[in-house]
Amino acid sequence: MPALNRLVGSTPSLGTDFWSFRKKCYNKDMINQQLIDYIEQQLQQGVSKKDVKDVLVLRGWKEQDIDEAFYLASKQSSSEASPTPTRTASSPVQETKVKAPILVTIIAWLILLGGIGSLLVTTPLLLIGGLGKSGVLFGLGGLTLVRGVGLVVVSFGLRQMRRWALYAFTALTILAVIVSIYSFATSPKQELTEFIDVAIQTLVLVYFWAISKKFI
Repeated sequence: MPALNRLVGSTPSLGTDFWSFRKKCYNKDMINQQLIDYIEQQLQQGVSKKDVKDVLVLRGWKEQDIDEAFYLASKQSSSEASPTPTRTASSPVQETKVKAPILVTIIAWLILLGGIGSLLVTTPLLLIGGLGKSGVLFGLGGLTLVRGVGLVVVSFGLRQMRRWALYAFTALTILAVIVSIYSFATSPKQELTEFIDVAIQTLVLVYFWAISKKFI
């Protein structure tokens, strides 16, 4: 660089030509950038590439400069755009995972154990007819079996904070309340533990709906 300065300074004509050439290049870059900005603006407004090119030709621009500006504009816009991956129909959908609160996780495990216990108690009685030959009692046993299966399935959904699990647990709680009320109406001497179980499940449901915004 010092040698270039000495050469430019020692030769006046050469120095003048050098700075003149540099100024022209700078002006050309400015003009090209203005042309690129104009092309980008028109394309963003929905004007077709052909119409933009025709207008520029009428204004005296060379087709070579116009084509180069179009190329640079497309390259510049593609580099500025964020690289958002396009999801095709064949690409798998990545599910959003939400970490369940500790209390929800504990309740989900207790629900799983309760569902398994309900299945272990109800299934053998239904198979051997231990619930009696009455159709009503057999129907209640079937509802209890369905409730047990539902609790097992719901427990997995609750640990992942799935909204469908919240709705399913709501339906199971309503079912448990109905069965408990009917059992008490038909057999007032029903054990108190069953009502306590339903009451606890109802309180858990209230808690779930209190944090329902966390379910996805």
